[in-house]
Amino acid sequence: MPQLPELYPLKFSPILKDKIWGGDKLKQVLNKEASDRAGESWEVSAIEGSESVVVNGELAGTSLPELIQMFEEKLVGWRVLFRYGKVFPLLIKFIHAAEDLSIQVHPNDEQSGGSGKTEMWYVLWAEEGATLLSGFKNEVSVSELRESIDSGSFDQYMNRIPVTSGDTFFIQANQVHTIGKGILLAEIQQSSDITYRIYDFDRFDDHGKKRELHVDQAFKVMNISTETGKVDYLKSAELVQLVNCPEFTTNKYSLSDSRTFKANGDRFKIYLNVDGKASISFNGESLSFNKGETILLPAEISMELIPEGKVSILETMCGI
Repeated sequence: MPQLPELYPLKFSPILKDKIWGGDKLKQVLNKEASDRAGESWEVSAIEGSESVVVNGELAGTSLPELIQMFEEKLVGWRVLFRYGKVFPLLIKFIHAAEDLSIQVHPNDEQSGGSGKTEMWYVLWAEEGATLLSGFKNEVSVSELRESIDSGSFDQYMNRIPVTSGDTFFIQANQVHTIGKGILLAEIQQSSDITYRIYDFDRFDDHGKKRELHVDQAFKVMNISTETGKVDYLKSAELVQLVNCPEFTTNKYSLSDSRTFKANGDRFKIYLNVDGKASISFNGESLSFNKGETILLPAEISMELIPEGKVSILETMCGI
């Protein structure tokens, strides 16, 4: 049996997805090789049909599911392997909404047979006046909400929240939400692609048809909650924990000096560069790490991050 190569900090080829609400900021702001209709860049994914593939080093060309089969706990960590088996538990994206997304909700693990979707958003850029919707302004009945879909007023029952760069939202499964137009954000979520559309602003797709809604499914799982999910934190802090939930933990670092990051053997870590320029040093090798790039740090290794000026990094690890 051939000897496996040594693991190292891994970059993956972005999986770009055009959307009817997408735009050009993935290309213009994050330097993705994307179209002017790109809505999503899947950075780290093991979703069937959208599996991430390594682009750097000896393992270039290897998919994320193949890596897990090859390296098991050396890649994901022994606690992650114990809890999730060989199923990769997270999905990392950048999203640009040039137009409003549909108002939607995601089921939890129990409701979806283990494919629930709790997520968080970190806003990288927002045009002046940009807003998003999350939770409801007041207590409201199911019958009122159902009627509002037909009358075209569903969004008027929801909290409309102005957003600026650095704003963070924790969107638990069952929370009704949508990203408004003029927002570029990072999304960290459970590895699930289940979305129930409740309301789509009566718009038409490129073929002149209204997109499918999932109203009955949505009302079975949605919370009629007034919580917005906005995370209050000191944006100037060098280190702050943004989200800590059973599914994942995310920290934000604002750094001007070098910092060593280490995975402790129990779980992998994922790093997103959300502002600035840096490089990664590992075993004498250097790897660029620019705004809009993502790195997976396998469970048993460490790396040194070297900023060029000031850099903002999100560090994410799955719940164990």
